[in-house]
Amino acid sequence: MYFTDGPLRVYEQEMRHPPYEKRPGGGSYTFLSDPAPPPLSSHTQATKLSYRQLVSDCFHDLERSPLGRRIEALTAGAAGLRYNGAGHLERIRAFQPTDGPVPPEQPEHKWYATLYLLAASGPLWRQTAPAVTWNAVDFTKAVPHGLETQDYALYQVARSIYSHHSKITAAELADEELVSDDTLRLVVDAVLIAHYRFFEL
Repeated sequence: MYFTDGPLRVYEQEMRHPPYEKRPGGGSYTFLSDPAPPPLSSHTQATKLSYRQLVSDCFHDLERSPLGRRIEALTAGAAGLRYNGAGHLERIRAFQPTDGPVPPEQPEHKWYATLYLLAASGPLWRQTAPAVTWNAVDFTKAVPHGLETQDYALYQVARSIYSHHSKITAAELADEELVSDDTLRLVVDAVLIAHYRFFEL
């Protein structure tokens, strides 16, 4: 899809930048995981709340924005994390230790969130799996190419969450022409994982 001559041309240009490309003049990004930490901070506290309560608490700063309204509508009937098919779960489970010594440092919330996004798509995972190890992601080992728009959005959000440097804007995420409902739902769940270690297998 192309919006070169339309009002969405700015978003299209941003989405089409290849990974690690330096943009002339920099640019400001506002990503939904950047605000001050939400009221809840622990996995124990998070497990006491419903999925909808977690969404409400996590995205309270966005409630009057286009992205906030889209997230509210998208998660209105949801009861828990969404997985993108059996393959998504299988790819995640491959990184859960089942025997042998547990690594000395447990992975951070952002590692789980990044794994959740990169594993959501087979094509995306095939290009990024070499970057993922237990409790770390080295994005210098994953510079994907030829991805579909939705997979590229997942990749950019994963980088944003892991590095704390936004690679995709809130305006892009709010745009249904650029980010589908299924993709945004995965993004929402990844942010919940990053904040609360809210993870279901």
